[in-house]
Amino acid sequence: MHSLKFLLTIAFLFTFNSVVLAQESSLIKIGENSDELPIFLDTDSIRDTNFEAIQKTVEGYMLVTSLHGDCGSEKSIVQTNKYYDSNGQKIYEEQGTDVYDYNPNTPVGRALKYVCRSVHARGW
Repeated sequence: MHSLKFLLTIAFLFTFNSVVLAQESSLIKIGENSDELPIFLDTDSIRDTNFEAIQKTVEGYMLVTSLHGDCGSEKSIVQTNKYYDSNGQKIYEEQGTDVYDYNPNTPVGRALKYVCRSVHARGW
């Protein structure tokens, strides 16, 4: 069950300017998706090297992707993709299968860099 803060974050992302919200919360903009909608790293979600990326979809849903960062092998592994409606209710969840090699020019790569540095991983 997600916290009230999480549900409010989703509601604000649906309603207000995402960049303004990111400046006032634990969200850091890490890039844009193929539809040019912003993708954020939720810094409050970081546990060891596990983290979440949040983005709005063109369909109007909020996609929360849970990833495991492997700082040693420079990879990010998708654990789950969860879709939420504008009320913060989860409408769909799927297990992840994607593995991303580190690329500093991608949103997932920027997130991995932030996470590995936050845990003081060697070489980051």
